[in-house]
Amino acid sequence: MVILFDGVCIFCSAAVQFIIRNDPARYFHFAALQSEKGKALLSKLNIQVDPLAPAEMVLIAQDRAWLGSEAVLQIVRKMRMPYPLLYPVLRLMPPFLRKGLYNLIARNRHKLKQEISCQLPDEQTASRFL
Repeated sequence: MVILFDGVCIFCSAAVQFIIRNDPARYFHFAALQSEKGKALLSKLNIQVDPLAPAEMVLIAQDRAWLGSEAVLQIVRKMRMPYPLLYPVLRLMPPFLRKGLYNLIARNRHKLKQEISCQLPDEQTASRFL
């Protein structure tokens, strides 16, 4: 499973670090939406993302893609406990509310977590980036 994220967004980078810490089975690999690998995966699945302002995280698994809040749903299912417990709760939330909350965060993500600095991954974690 590959998670494509906004590589210039500090909040998105923090989200990736959070997923890595809570993915002991190493289900997920990562690539920036702006990277050559990210662009190639998007192109292969015919997904259009604004390269200057990517607002949606993309999860790709077996030639299928989930965007935004749907990607988050699939991601929490694979994380360590207690995060999979969020899946049924989020699934019961009406899609317009779930997407609205995701979009609110996505629109304001550059204002969030500004105190986080960019981290260089260790050798083991670096192997998870495409």
